[in-house]
Amino acid sequence: IQGKLCIFCLLCEAYLRWLQLQDSSQSPDPDDLIRYAKEWDFYRMFGIASLEQAAFLIGIFTALWLARPRVLQTKADFILLLKALLLSSYGKLLLIPAVIWEHDYTHLCLKLIKVFVLTSNSQAIR
Repeated sequence: IQGKLCIFCLLCEAYLRWLQLQDSSQSPDPDDLIRYAKEWDFYRMFGIASLEQAAFLIGIFTALWLARPRVLQTKADFILLLKALLLSSYGKLLLIPAVIWEHDYTHLCLKLIKVFVLTSNSQAIR
């Protein structure tokens, strides 16, 4: 189930990035031919979010292994840290209500969610 939730968090992050694209605003024209291109922009944002998350995890594991090689000696230690980082990233699910209930403070909410996830990740690393 952790893998499924991880994918769902990546989808939330990709949707947020896609929403913030300058050219992703909806057109009132019903013959909008750019929808297909917008869909591919979403897939591109999903790929970027996936690569960033993988780079983040690899960076954390590498930094911890280089800084304290005795802390992450066994495979179980790596698995526990990976689970802690995945669980601490579930705060990204708060993006769903923020996007659904879009209001004047949406951008502030999105920034607060990012701070919350970053704080959760730093606590998970501890």
